[in-house]
Amino acid sequence: MKTQQIAIILSIFAIILTSCSNQSRLLANIDSYIQTYPDSAYTELKKYKESDFTSRKNRAKYCTLYATALDKNYNDTSKFLDTLISYKNYYAHHGSKRDRMLYNFYLGDQMSDSGMPESAITYFSEALKYAITIQDWFYCGIISQWISILYAKQYNYNQQLEYAEKACYYLKKTDKLGHLGDSRIKLAIAYMCKGRTKESLDLIRRTYQDAKELKDTLLIYSALNQMATCYLHLVPPQPDSTIYAVRQTYSLKIKRNIDLCCSAAEAFSLLGNNVKAHAYIDSAYAAINTKHDRMIALEADYTILDREHNVSKAYPVLKHIHEISDSITTKALLQSVTVAHDKYLQEKKELADYKIKTNRVIYSLLLVLAATLILLSIKILRSEKKAHSKTKEVLVNTEQELSETESKLDNSEKHLTQMTAQAQDYKNTLRDLIKYDESSVLISMIGEILQRYYSPENKKISLEDSIGDIIETHICAKDFRDCILKYTDKKFTGVLNKFKTVVPDYKEEDLLLFALYAINMEYKVISTISKISCQTLYTRYNRLRKLIMKSDSPDKDYLLELLETRPSCATKKQTKSPR
Repeated sequence: MKTQQIAIILSIFAIILTSCSNQSRLLANIDSYIQTYPDSAYTELKKYKESDFTSRKNRAKYCTLYATALDKNYNDTSKFLDTLISYKNYYAHHGSKRDRMLYNFYLGDQMSDSGMPESAITYFSEALKYAITIQDWFYCGIISQWISILYAKQYNYNQQLEYAEKACYYLKKTDKLGHLGDSRIKLAIAYMCKGRTKESLDLIRRTYQDAKELKDTLLIYSALNQMATCYLHLVPPQPDSTIYAVRQTYSLKIKRNIDLCCSAAEAFSLLGNNVKAHAYIDSAYAAINTKHDRMIALEADYTILDREHNVSKAYPVLKHIHEISDSITTKALLQSVTVAHDKYLQEKKELADYKIKTNRVIYSLLLVLAATLILLSIKILRSEKKAHSKTKEVLVNTEQELSETESKLDNSEKHLTQMTAQAQDYKNTLRDLIKYDESSVLISMIGEILQRYYSPENKKISLEDSIGDIIETHICAKDFRDCILKYTDKKFTGVLNKFKTVVPDYKEEDLLLFALYAINMEYKVISTISKISCQTLYTRYNRLRKLIMKSDSPDKDYLLELLETRPSCATKKQTKSPR
């Protein structure tokens, strides 16, 4: 009966593992074409629910992909905001840099759509950090552009211009000419907000010519729209050029937006054609969708009425403008976004300072360990020399003892040679501490201490109690275990991510054991660090090997190769010496 129960449990476990693997492949496949064919990706993702995915990793990936598909298909993303927020803690500690970039970007996008600019700027900034790290210049440009837009909405024109320039800089590194054209239009707008109308017009003219070569209708329309506005802000204004730009948009068969209508209205007003001016103002009012749109229409209407000296109609419009325009609120919003960005930068600085302090502590510890090892080596050498002298005295007494002593002397000389070489290694290690990464040196140093501590040749040598204390303190610390993981991942270039993919339902203990075997630690060292007895290690080793062998991943053989470079405990127990 128990056998049947075990078989059932194992079968269920195998089914779960297979299901997780299949789900991971499904999501990876959707991710491969979501940027190119977002409509197809959205259709495929709609077939599933978040709860359909068995692992938290796959659920997090599904939600990120779904948010991406919603955005790229111009769907309302605000309803998905709470679901996306629920994975904030997961992506703080897990996921690739690309996954973290996408998560923070689309969370910031949804925060912006939901009227939370201060939160949006924080997530956009985090996303930009990851995008720069992985050198994804396309997303660097898109994220910078969104940050620029946020600052523009808060009337922070300095920051608007800074990030608009960054967006163009990054997108120039890509082949996304349409996106580059759009970023140049945003930069032209930023120039005009700063009063640099001539620069804005020169840039928008170049963008217009590029758009015509690309035959990008939307980009052509946007360029003409901004061009029409620029002509009105020249000194003196050029209303004829504005009207010409507006009329060029008629053939594009795109619904005129509020900016274009207001530009045409002001141009006709400057030319004295008040009938057409008010007709375009009426079109502008009809195109209002947001509070910002209403403010644009009202300001254009007031400008025209004031130019006509129509006080009776101008006064109500001006009153309406004052009702909508709340300078205090605008200032508060500006401060909230700026403060949020400053807070983000301050937190990053504090984190960097903390890492520097931590590295200094590690460096100091390494110096102490290296110095202690050198002193121990000298002490051992002196002990060997003393034992050698006593052996020579014994040789004088008897021929029989001579033979035995000669044998002991040979062994002692070999041991002396080994100790001399080790002492030189310790000196070299101390000299090269600056050259090598602190974390890797720490691991190798403590590994050497543990090997000497448990070596049968040294059982009769009384090591300093302080060394034992250092070992027990550091091998039990989470930071040291994390250090082992980071060192392993660096040495074998992302091997832990491959392990996580091959063994999706891994335990933290499994990950640590794999790392220790991969970096070729002695089995007794592994036992000490993991706090697992040698007998149990043999069982865990076989379990770990079976988990990897079950995977269909192409990385399976590579992981098995790393794992099997370490002899198992069983192999070790059959030999007389672990060395």
